[in-house]
Order: sequence, then C-alpha cells, then structure tokens
Amino acid sequence: TFFSSPFGISFAISCSTKSPVAPYRLTDVLEHKLSWVNTHFVGCNMLGCSGSFMGSSNMYREYRDLTTAGAVTQCYRDMGARHRARAHSIQIMKVEEIAASKCRRPAVKQFHDSKIKFPLPHRVLCRQHKPRFTTKRPNTFF
Repeated sequence: TFFSSPFGISFAISCSTKSPVAPYRLTDVLEHKLSWVNTHFVGCNMLGCSGSFMGSSNMYREYRDLTTAGAVTQCYRDMGARHRARAHSIQIMKVEEIAASKCRRPAVKQFHDSKIKFPLPHRVLCRQHKPRFTTKRPNTFF
C-alpha cells in the first residue's frame, strides 16, 4: 500500500529476502543541522521494507523536509503512527532527493504551487497598532 504525508519528501520503502542491498541505519543518514537561513525543501525517495506480524511489505514513501535526515525521522514516525511499525522492524534500503516534477503523491504535490496561500482566520493586532482604550471588542476573524 502507498501512503503520503502532507509534507513533501519521497521515500520508497521496499524489502525482499533476496535483496543484495544492505539496509541503512539511521546513523548513516544523519546530517549536520541546517542554519536558520536555509528554507529550501528537499524531496527524497526511500527504498526499504516494514516487517509486521503478517510478514514484510514493500512501500514507497514521500515526505517534505529541510534535510533528508528530517525526512527519515518523519518516515519512522509516520510508519509508527499509521502501521504501528517499530523502528527495529523498518529497513530503509535507499534514500534519494527527487525533483518536484517526479513527486507522485497528491498530498506532496499540493505544496509545489509557488502562489500557495494559507488562511489566517484568527489575526490579533500587535501591541503597536492596538488602541489603548476603545468602546468595542476586538474582531479577530475576518
């Protein structure tokens, strides 16, 4: 089965008993933390498998994050939440960054719009523009 996250890094997780590829460990994927200036999101493919009571299953995952290490962390947490998979039963075979045009999941593609807008339903006036005394209550929903 394929699932996607509302963030945008892609991970393909697949496993087989005859696979010659050794699984990655989380320490192999860790990166240095990015500075606060870098806001470039990366997309990644992950290849691995998830073992469960019913056997192993191959999966392809997509997530969005600032680093591949952050995307791997999202993958572990997402697999634990959706499939109750423990970290020791998840084997990630391959991780790679992908371009926005190569993303498959609609939950990832929806954030590729350059003119994306988010609603701001509860806007509170900052203290500088707030009147000291007023006769009406503030309206924070527009």
